[in-house]
Amino acid sequence: MIARVMFIAAAIAAMAPCASSAQEIGADAQSVAMIEQIDRALQAGRLDEAESLLNVAEAQPATDAHDMLSLLQAELAMARGRPDAAARALAALDSDRVAPCRVALVRGGVDISAGRHAEAVTALAGATVLCPDDAMLWRWRARAERGTGRYADALLSLRSADARAPGNPAVLNDLAVALMDMGEPGEATAVLDRAIALSPADHGLIRNRAFAEGMLGNPPLRLTGESPPAWSDRLEAAGDGAMKLGKAKLAKALYAEAMIQNPNHSPDLLRRYRAIESVK
Repeated sequence: MIARVMFIAAAIAAMAPCASSAQEIGADAQSVAMIEQIDRALQAGRLDEAESLLNVAEAQPATDAHDMLSLLQAELAMARGRPDAAARALAALDSDRVAPCRVALVRGGVDISAGRHAEAVTALAGATVLCPDDAMLWRWRARAERGTGRYADALLSLRSADARAPGNPAVLNDLAVALMDMGEPGEATAVLDRAIALSPADHGLIRNRAFAEGMLGNPPLRLTGESPPAWSDRLEAAGDGAMKLGKAKLAKALYAEAMIQNPNHSPDLLRRYRAIESVK
C-alpha cells in the first residue's frame, strides 16, 4: 500500500491568517490578538497550546470573533483527527466572510474523511478559483479527485500544487502517488528523490520509492544500517509495486524475502504471497 500523508495543521500554514478576517468583520483588538496567538500555535503544530487558548477565548463573553474561533476549532479538530467535531464547528459559523479558503479546506477534509469525495471536489475546486496560489488547496483538491477515480485531474492538481510549493515533501509525495496511479513510475521515482532530499528520515517517502522501483521491475537495494523490519517493509512495498503492473514473479520473490527478513510480518503479507499463482 502506498503511504499517504494525513490531514494536519500544517496544511493551513500558508493560508490567510484568521486575524486578518477578524479585523475585516470588526472584531475588537483584544480578540484579534487572541486569534493571532491561537493561529500561530495551531499552524506550528502546538495543538495542546492552541486548545488551551481556544478554551480561554470561548469562556469570554460573546464577541465579533465568534466565527473566527469556530473556524480555529474546526482546524484543531481536523489536526486531532476528529472530522465529526470539525463538522460541528463549521456548522456554528454564522458568516460566509470568514476566511473562505480555509473554511473550504476544512470542509473538503471533512468530506474526504467521510468518503464524500464528489462533495469535496466541489468545495475545493471553488476554493482553488478563489485562492489559486494556495498549494494546499490544490493538494486536497487532488485527494478528492483521486477519491472519485479522476486520476488525470488529480495529477494536474498536484502539478499545480508543486508549482506553488516546490519544496514541500508532502506535496511531492502525493504527486509521486498520482504519477504511479497514471502508470508513470519513472517520473514518480525522480519526484520522490526530490522529496527524500528534503526529508531524508521520512520512511513513508522511502517506502513509496521502493513501490515505484517495484513497478519499474527493479528490486530495491538495502540501505546502509537499515534494520530487518524496515528492509522487510520496503521489500513488501516493492512487491506491491511489482504486482500493480502484473510483475507476479518479481512480486512473489520480494514478498518471500520480506517474510524472511521479518518473521513477525503481517498475516496480510502471507495472504498476498499465497494469492500469487505459481510462476516459473
